[in-house]
Amino acid sequence: LDKEIISSEPAGEYYFNFSTAGEHSLEVKVSDGDKETSKTWTIQVEDVKRPPKFNLLPITSTEGETINLNLPAKDMDDNEVTYTFDGAPFDDSGVWKTDYNDAGKYTVKVVASNEAHEYSQEVKITVLDKDRAPKLELEETVYVNEGEELKLPIKSYDEDGDKLEISFGNLPAGAVFSSKNKNKDNILSWTPSYDAIAK
Repeated sequence: LDKEIISSEPAGEYYFNFSTAGEHSLEVKVSDGDKETSKTWTIQVEDVKRPPKFNLLPITSTEGETINLNLPAKDMDDNEVTYTFDGAPFDDSGVWKTDYNDAGKYTVKVVASNEAHEYSQEVKITVLDKDRAPKLELEETVYVNEGEELKLPIKSYDEDGDKLEISFGNLPAGAVFSSKNKNKDNILSWTPSYDAIAK
């Protein structure tokens, strides 16, 4: 076969594996010890695309992290593989940048195609909640005249929607904090006396 001896038996078989696509020449020689005759055949081995394969294990991640399925770009025969995803917003290459609203459990169906065959598998993905720190927006410097009332808005919010508790340290005497409407309209009020000349 292709100028290489593969057998000296009068019968047999030969296996063309998945890397032997193309044209081959098979020659058979028969001899009685004195005379020899031969015959040659041309064998055309057609290319067969095998289904793409991959194995996905369950994944646990945290909000804000990137999940990469690390899927092969080509199959065993070096053919391009394309993917579709159902159940989570992965991009074409199997990458998902999770957001802070993505906590939960997902069952994602991954379908791979090499134009001739499709292969699919489901993968379990758990995205854990990540608690973000609350935000506090305050003016760096506040001015007030003695005897006049200062009303300082305390702007605070939590991106995860958690309830906030606001507390203070070293408040001047007579200062009053008023909280209304679930952490909105929070006002710190203070009227300095006429002998309050310190910052």
